[in-house]
Amino acid sequence: LVSYSSELAIGFELCGAGPDSCRFVAGRTDGRRVVLPVAAFPAGPPARVRFCWGPSPRCNLSDASGLPVGPFEIPIR
Repeated sequence: LVSYSSELAIGFELCGAGPDSCRFVAGRTDGRRVVLPVAAFPAGPPARVRFCWGPSPRCNLSDASGLPVGPFEIPIR
């Protein structure tokens, strides 16, 4: 994974279980994964993570071939 225009991967959100609980966080690429600062989430342990979410998101993460990583939302277990 590669982040362009910054050493941080932008476009990630940590979310709680309820609506309007998402907060943007910047991640660091570590080879094949992105490490997010979970301690920065103020509402306790996050329940899900989203990337590149919304009507016109700003995201800078691509794979090794240069293709952008698409939007996703996944639960955190």
